[in-house]
Amino acid sequence: AGEEMLRTKPNDKYEFGFDHNSYKSSDEINNLKWSTLSADSNEYKMMQYYAGLAAIKNNFPIFNDYTEFNVYVNDDKVGFSIVLKDGKGGEAIAVFNPKTYGVKYTLNGTWYTVCNGSQAGITNLGTVSGEITIPGTSGVIYVNQKVLDSAKQ
Repeated sequence: AGEEMLRTKPNDKYEFGFDHNSYKSSDEINNLKWSTLSADSNEYKMMQYYAGLAAIKNNFPIFNDYTEFNVYVNDDKVGFSIVLKDGKGGEAIAVFNPKTYGVKYTLNGTWYTVCNGSQAGITNLGTVSGEITIPGTSGVIYVNQKVLDSAKQ
């Protein structure tokens, strides 16, 4: 618990000051510090990002009921993408780049961004097409118009 709010487990007994395996540690180490979730904090922003990812899964049927699932590794082996199709014209693409530098990715057609690495949710964050750059150490999720229109509101 707590990953979605960037929880750390400070403990002076360990070399780097954090308890990396705290199953035997005290409640003081393992408790959730809800006070860190102030509206302008990084912890709050991360919690909102995770909530947006959950909203995508819960509100776009394609993420639960797809007829085709394909994983592609980029030719330069620096990232991968997942393509979902619902058999009714709906498509979603998730592209992940684990490298520290941007990776080029080519999209066919027009796509709507629902996750851009810092924001996620069921509203359109922008339209993309053609060759794009996926920033380093990030992931993005694009959907086509049919998926965007299928959102449970």
